[in-house]
Amino acid sequence: MPLLYFMFAVLLTCLSTGAVGGENAPKMEASVSSSGTLELKSGAKKLCDLTIGLFEKDWKQGQATAAEKAPASDNRKFSISAPGGTRVNGEVAFSEEGGAVKAAYKFTPVAMDKLNGVHVSAEFAIQTLTGAKWTADGKSASFPSDYKDMHLFAGEIKSLKIDLANAESLTWSFPEPVHVLLQDNRQWGPSVSVRMHVKGLAKNQTSALNFTLASSSGMNLVIDRPVTITAGPEWIPLNLELDIEPNSALDFSSFGFQDAPAGKHGRVIARNGFFAFEKSPDIPRRFYGVNFCFGAHYLSKEEADRIADRLMRLGYNAIRVHHHEWELVSKQKDSTTLNPEKLDQLDYLLAACAKRGLYITTDLFVSRPVPNKEVGINAPGNVEMDTFKILVPVVPKAWENWKTFSKNLLDHVNPYTKLRYADDPALAWLSMVNEGTFGNFVDRMKKVPEWNQAWNAWLLKRYGSKE
Repeated sequence: MPLLYFMFAVLLTCLSTGAVGGENAPKMEASVSSSGTLELKSGAKKLCDLTIGLFEKDWKQGQATAAEKAPASDNRKFSISAPGGTRVNGEVAFSEEGGAVKAAYKFTPVAMDKLNGVHVSAEFAIQTLTGAKWTADGKSASFPSDYKDMHLFAGEIKSLKIDLANAESLTWSFPEPVHVLLQDNRQWGPSVSVRMHVKGLAKNQTSALNFTLASSSGMNLVIDRPVTITAGPEWIPLNLELDIEPNSALDFSSFGFQDAPAGKHGRVIARNGFFAFEKSPDIPRRFYGVNFCFGAHYLSKEEADRIADRLMRLGYNAIRVHHHEWELVSKQKDSTTLNPEKLDQLDYLLAACAKRGLYITTDLFVSRPVPNKEVGINAPGNVEMDTFKILVPVVPKAWENWKTFSKNLLDHVNPYTKLRYADDPALAWLSMVNEGTFGNFVDRMKKVPEWNQAWNAWLLKRYGSKE
């Protein structure tokens, strides 16, 4: 009896507070993003996003992006671009009136040769609408639990109501008939679209789409606005510095994680499943490092010393030089010649790290831009990154390209260490080709004639004949 009484009391409480939905449920929240997207949430549950987009005639699509970083008003200016060159500029204003949200969209096509249509679309997860009832003017049906047909409804209407599973409802009201499409997207992904199309589009002329969106529980409009925080009783400035005071409690450089300079104990070797130094092969060594990518390698000398000091005091004893090749061969006659200015910056950074006991690992190919013509492909532009990886073992010109870059780098003498990269024990590990596991590219390899030739040659050598 006590348990039954408790359950009955909980049910009465839920009904009295509207916790199971209906008119007394908490208001639905409609949040406006910088690009004009409207997100609808019921409590903590997201219902849908109302996005702004377009389709070109070949069904390539574009989505609205914010046209200004810090809007001067609550109106949202946006731009929609698609791969075929279509571009539409627009603006949307949202306001709250009588517990509902009013939306007023304006669209101005500036390039529309391939334009199929512009729309505002409410995108729902399929589980949100499964079994829910929709009513478009006088026509009604339910969203199916299983996929049957892509088009659930299409027509010009003045009102659309969706009764959700939790006893809430959403209603779109249009001041004049609007073409609305209800589309089951399950052949592409688990979603349903409520797509409202814009009429009368013409180049450099403005067309409008207006509606009022209401919920049975009411609507609370939240507009994303710029926030300025100033110092005062509630906020005080915090001076955050990344550099660490030498010999402070946060300085780990005296804990023995580094033994500077890197390489003083000889090469790093692999022994019995662990790393060791050449001069003390029976003592396991642990390396803990960070990743440098792209332009992070190319610093002033002051910056290089500062970041090397910072890493040392944080307790690191290794760095990875990664995606370094783009700038290293920039503005050169070919993809294997090193840029002297960039190389000098890399030299100094590696020397600064080695001086403080940080060991180095790098790749001999990651994403270096290699023109097609340099590997014998008669086409403009560069070889796609992963394609180059699979060409290296079987295409002679790709092999020579990889080998020439590697030789240029490893034969180079660092003026700050007086050592060739190949001879520097601080350069502890080399990856020949980053993420070059051929199992990742089997389908691509089948389309390379040289791979088929090499595979057949291997089969013939191993088995002697086709039989």
